[in-house]
Amino acid sequence: MGILDKLKGALFSEKSEKEGEEAIEIAGDEKICAFCEKPGADKKFAGQYWHKKCLRKARKAAKGMF
Repeated sequence: MGILDKLKGALFSEKSEKEGEEAIEIAGDEKICAFCEKPGADKKFAGQYWHKKCLRKARKAAKGMF
């Protein structure tokens, strides 16, 4: 799975189906990061919520692809 699958949300749906993985309990108001899938995202970009650190990493990775 690549970074594009994470952006599309494919990894998130498969992660919930995997056995043996710990489920992260999330409060109703916390957002999940599109890149690392951990709660506490604070920045909205491209219709998804991101941590500032994850957004910087994704932009740098995408910049290197062009």
